Amino acid sequence: MGTIADIVPLTDENRIFAHIGLQHLINMKNLGLNALIQISGLNQKNLDSNDIVFGIAPRINAAGRMGSAALAVNLLISREEKESEVLAEVIERQNSLRQQLDQRTFYEACEIIEKKYKDLSKTSCMVISSDDWHPGVIGIVASKLVEKYYRPVIMISFKEGFGSGSGRSPGMFDLFGALKHTEHNLHSFGGHKYAVGFTIYQEYIDRFENDLNRYVSQHLDLNEIKPPVKVDHELQLYDIDDMLMEWIERFAPFGPGNSRPIFVTRDVCVCSYPYTVGRNHLKLKVIKDGVTLDLIGYNLGDYVSLVKKDSLLDIVYTLEYNRFGAQNSIQGKLKDLRLHP
Repeated sequence: MGTIADIVPLTDENRIFAHIGLQHLINMKNLGLNALIQISGLNQKNLDSNDIVFGIAPRINAAGRMGSAALAVNLLISREEKESEVLAEVIERQNSLRQQLDQRTFYEACEIIEKKYKDLSKTSCMVISSDDWHPGVIGIVASKLVEKYYRPVIMISFKEGFGSGSGRSPGMFDLFGALKHTEHNLHSFGGHKYAVGFTIYQEYIDRFENDLNRYVSQHLDLNEIKPPVKVDHELQLYDIDDMLMEWIERFAPFGPGNSRPIFVTRDVCVCSYPYTVGRNHLKLKVIKDGVTLDLIGYNLGDYVSLVKKDSLLDIVYTLEYNRFGAQNSIQGKLKDLRLHP
């Protein structure tokens, strides 16, 4: 679980840990994890790396972010079924609270960015702060802001003049190296190339921001910050069937260094009215050669005003099973799309 949750490359021995570990999770006798899987609405017989990254790990992390990590420890070592169920319910409530805080903080951060940075084409790095943000969620929100703006993002939560900061970087920039260059402004800092944490006194924030912006603008080429999606194979919708899925799944578990294959299909037609679900996720159905495919695009909800019924598209996507109860259906996970004129 730790190997998958920490988003390390799923190659070599990490791949072995993840593959065998997932089999143990499926046949697991750990009462606490069983209770957490149950309350998460996951199917224990079909657990995969996505379930860890987006289902189990965020709930375990929520205990530490919103209160005390001891709650998660007690769940994992619990030997009583009833106690496990109670602890899992508490963690589920904390995770729901964390999600609400995430969403509110994300919208507040976007508002600050839109007011502060009028010309994004000339913005190399974003540094934003507030006295109202929960320090346990700013790292998660910073990651979402990087996905939205494709810039290094620093968020700082201040309390009584002392700030806890968290930063995230797009894949091509060493944010830890940038922080090292500006460490004379910081009380403490740590992290790695793509994610950093630090503390800072409020009186140093302006100098820190100026030094960081200067460094980032000198070392980051904004023209290269959003790399193109690398497509593995052009696919026709009539090629998608259970046999193809069976072969794809033989390469699981998927993760960094061993990603799901990315396909492109050109000239598909939108055959239903697109709509958004959850937190700005795009849902639509496309058709070509009489074959349909359901698609979901996570964080692509902004496209809903551009994509209309009967629109012609080129789509870039991965394939996975959408498991709902006892039903299994093949679904495309949309990575990008191109709208025909």
